[in-house]
Amino acid sequence: MKKFIALSFVSITLMSCYTHSFTPQTQNVPLFTEKGELEFNVAHSYRSADHQIAYSPLQNIGVMSNIAITPYSIVPEIGIGTYGSINKKSVFEIFSGYAFCRYVYHDSNAVINLPQFSSIGYKTDILANRFFIQPVIGQKFSDKVSLSLSAKFCYWQFLQYNYYGNAIEKYE
Repeated sequence: MKKFIALSFVSITLMSCYTHSFTPQTQNVPLFTEKGELEFNVAHSYRSADHQIAYSPLQNIGVMSNIAITPYSIVPEIGIGTYGSINKKSVFEIFSGYAFCRYVYHDSNAVINLPQFSSIGYKTDILANRFFIQPVIGQKFSDKVSLSLSAKFCYWQFLQYNYYGNAIEKYE
C-alpha cells in the first residue's frame, strides 16, 4: 500500500509539472570572482531551451543576458549586478534585470469532460514585462565545479492577457 501511495504521489506530481502557460527559466548564476571572467551556459529539456551568457567587464560588476525558448514563447532577459568574495572560495552576487515575455498558445481541439460539449478550442495570448532581483551565495571548489544557493524575486507587469475559448456542442 505504501508503494502505491508513493507511486501515485510521484505520478501526480510529475503530471502537474506540465503546463501550457509558464515554463520557468534556468537561473544564470555565474559566481564571478574577478574582472574579465566569461561564463556561458546552455540548458535543454524536452520542451524548453535556455541560453545564458555572463561577463564581468569591471571588478565587482557583472552583466548577464539570457534567452528562454519554448514551443509557445521566446523570453529575452538582461541583467546587471555586483559580486564579491566572502573568503577565498566563497562568493556572493546580486543581480537585477528585465525580461520581455510574449506567450501565445492555440489549441483548436482540446478535450474536456462535460456531457454537453465534445471539445473546446482556446487561444491564450500574453504580453508582459518581468523585473527581477536575484541574490546568490556560492562556493567554488575548482574552476569547473561550484555549488550555489539562489533565489529569483520577480515582479510581473501584464500588458496584455487575452484568453479566447469556444465550446463545440455535441450533436446526437
